[in-house]
Amino acid sequence: MRYTLSLASIASTSIAREAETTRLTRLLTGVVFAVVLATTGTPASAHDVAFDREGTEQRVITQPEPGQVTEADLEMFKDAQVLAGNVVEYELFVANNGPDVAQGTTVVDDLPACMALMSDSCGGTNLPPWTWEIGDLPADDEASCILTLDGSGCSGLIVNTATVSSLAIDPSPGDETDTAEVLLEGSGATDIPTVPASGLVLLIAILTVVATTRLRTRVHR
Repeated sequence: MRYTLSLASIASTSIAREAETTRLTRLLTGVVFAVVLATTGTPASAHDVAFDREGTEQRVITQPEPGQVTEADLEMFKDAQVLAGNVVEYELFVANNGPDVAQGTTVVDDLPACMALMSDSCGGTNLPPWTWEIGDLPADDEASCILTLDGSGCSGLIVNTATVSSLAIDPSPGDETDTAEVLLEGSGATDIPTVPASGLVLLIAILTVVATTRLRTRVHR
């Protein structure tokens, strides 16, 4: 029993030492990146990862130097679904495929005129158009937002488009825009068919002739 406890104690001590070594290594890595950032003004790489004092992973965002040309392949995705009561939910998803940070990333969506914005999950502003200021989007990172709108004033097929842009040059243009479609029945007042005045006069004349004919038939009988 004592031998078993001794092995367990040794194993526990070894695991603790490994954990401490890992923490110190991460801390040292963070210090190195901090020194590089302080001396050069930029991290060692656009995809470097540092660690804070607690050993928690922290993403380092490379800020380009003044006048530096940056590239960021932004991609826009948009999906839509119709909920109960003709409530429409748009889901927006933006991805930065790199290689650099996309500074000043902005999404613009000219919402359908027949819809009323109820809420969004990202703090956008509906000027119009509805605008979502994402800001700096790191390479290999993404952002998402959900818009909820009242579509009771719409009827038929509604097509809506969202576009993303940034201050960086897009090396692969063509995927910064995406479109979503929804089919709405509308919940407004039903249109009542109307008859023009000339048609109404003709209808009254026909009914008068029919009524007169039936009356004469009954008299002759």
